[in-house]
Amino acid sequence: MIMKEWSARWLCGLRLKPRTIESYQALIRHYILPTLGAVELAELSTEAIQAALAVPLSAGHGRTAEQLYILLAQLCRAAARAGHMERSPMDAILRPYHVPTPTAWWSPEDAARFLRLRQLALDPHIVVWVIALCCGLRRGELCGLQWQDIDLQQCTIRVTRQRITLADGRTVAAPPKSRSSARTLAIPADLANWLTAHRPATGGYVAISATTGHPITPGGLDSAWRRAVRASGMPPITLHGCRHTCGAAAVRAGVAMRVLQDIMGHSSDAVTSQIYAHVDSTAQRAALDSITGLMI
Repeated sequence: MIMKEWSARWLCGLRLKPRTIESYQALIRHYILPTLGAVELAELSTEAIQAALAVPLSAGHGRTAEQLYILLAQLCRAAARAGHMERSPMDAILRPYHVPTPTAWWSPEDAARFLRLRQLALDPHIVVWVIALCCGLRRGELCGLQWQDIDLQQCTIRVTRQRITLADGRTVAAPPKSRSSARTLAIPADLANWLTAHRPATGGYVAISATTGHPITPGGLDSAWRRAVRASGMPPITLHGCRHTCGAAAVRAGVAMRVLQDIMGHSSDAVTSQIYAHVDSTAQRAALDSITGLMI
């Protein structure tokens, strides 16, 4: 059996989220089929796989190379279990690790200035920006948030869904990114009072297109964010940078990593610590500086 046939059969047996299946299909279409599609599984060599991995690496796409490695490892492991190859050639190949570029974020002072400016400008998405910066929701979670998920009496926000755009252009509601992403945030009374004052009578989705009146798409929310930042004159950050603004502010305020993990919806506090290690080092330096000042 050749890799083209096996990858198609393997994909058909998966029970994963549509977005994950689409990402696998794209990797197979762009990187596996052109280089390995016609290769017999029993003859698949480490050299051939390394040549396939070199394609995204040579283009500077380190994250894609890492994802391709993970996918090939799954394909080969499943093929070995099914008896199509004696052992997985991936066992002899080192995983390419991608070090992501740190996402820019604002200081709490910059975030507060942005929100003041956008309130004065009567920004139709001001509620979304406040929740993004104060609660750290992901883009898809912001798009999926409904007013019924916000309990203004109990002061909670429930993250129960996200909205994602599929490869065919359709935007659909989907479960949160992971099990830990489904969470309930206990928000302060001040934020609940502010949201009460800005809650529309109609309810529905929180993120609504200002032009169509329909729930805004993730791409549309990105565009609205970029326009808002340009209009404010603030240093540019992405919408995802709002999430890091929230996380970095929490770390600097001394919030425990375990608590921040729950707020951000990470799978473990180790993930949270890795993401915000650079911020935590600033807090550590300040703590040691105060200790050192007492001793020398």
